[in-house]
Amino acid sequence: MLKAMYLHLKKKYKEAEKEYLISESLDGENPELLYNMGLLYYNVKKYKKAEAYAKRAYGKGYQLPGLKNYLKGVGYW
Repeated sequence: MLKAMYLHLKKKYKEAEKEYLISESLDGENPELLYNMGLLYYNVKKYKKAEAYAKRAYGKGYQLPGLKNYLKGVGYW
């Protein structure tokens, strides 16, 4: 997941997505991973996917409200 987060920060979104998906296949219930995947999909304007990952992350107890607030701003929460 760290490589995916690094690529995400560098705005290498396609590469980050590949790395996140690998991480998801290994630990798909990790709320931190789900939240970061939601942020990635928000960044590339795939709001439905972002919302789905956000709901999974928050459903597992993730606390930071940033993604939820971003999605509210574009009408996807």
